[in-house]
Amino acid sequence: MHSHSLPCCIQSLIYKFLFYHIKHLLLLFYGRTYRIICWSVCSSIRKVALKNYHFSFTYYRPMKALLITDDPQEQVFLMFAMQSAGLQTKVETNINSALDTWTEKPAELIVVALNSTDPLDAVHELRRTVIVPIAVIVEQIPEKLHAELILSGADYVAVRPYSMRLLVAYLRGLVRRAGGLLRKSFPPLQHEEVHLNPSRRTVSVGQNSPQRLSQLEFRLLHSLMINRGNVLPTETIVELVWGYTGEGDRSLVRGLVNRLRVKIEPNPNTPQYIRTIPRVGYIFGSDST
Repeated sequence: MHSHSLPCCIQSLIYKFLFYHIKHLLLLFYGRTYRIICWSVCSSIRKVALKNYHFSFTYYRPMKALLITDDPQEQVFLMFAMQSAGLQTKVETNINSALDTWTEKPAELIVVALNSTDPLDAVHELRRTVIVPIAVIVEQIPEKLHAELILSGADYVAVRPYSMRLLVAYLRGLVRRAGGLLRKSFPPLQHEEVHLNPSRRTVSVGQNSPQRLSQLEFRLLHSLMINRGNVLPTETIVELVWGYTGEGDRSLVRGLVNRLRVKIEPNPNTPQYIRTIPRVGYIFGSDST
């Protein structure tokens, strides 16, 4: 017997329709006999669905995705592919509008399919703010540019024309990776008066109230604290925080370090915890550490 795979969104709709609306409508308008028939029919449908389609009727929280595209026709195609991969998708037409709302409405996966923007510039701009997986859809490009996109932070590069089946498969793979990243837990860290709480993604210094950290700020502080007393080169920081090779991204790290210093340093202009090692990188810990 052949097994079939239904998108999570369709599974949820089937569940709600069959096991909620039909059941309660019959129970509302008919008596005991129809109640027995209702439960029997619903139970039979559930067994057939489990046997033939191999999915369970459970509630789930769909992962959120961001689609950035300026082509309305391709948007329809990509929305269908992303929904098939079980993604709840929001659409933006350019990088700036996507980043403007990122803090309030972040996503766990980004798909970029822009015709009016250089794909390498788009990836660079996104990686200044986000750490989630990025899929990029492009026209035919040279192998060198393809490699540069991956090294700059793209997790998957699809070349038009692309296969719907392969695109959905790759998106599902990225979703699994993103889910594993989100579920990964870290123990609390403390150095002197700095307390890092990974479960809440907050940092507190002394008796001050805990401050919420962005994903990038948390990764930077966590990387520095577990390597306390050791110098982390700038390139290494980019790989640890953003997940790609970091040549030429000193300004990227500098900006993030400055934002983090504002949250943990008594005086950001004379840092006590995150100290700069000129032309090398950064080290966490006071001079006496």
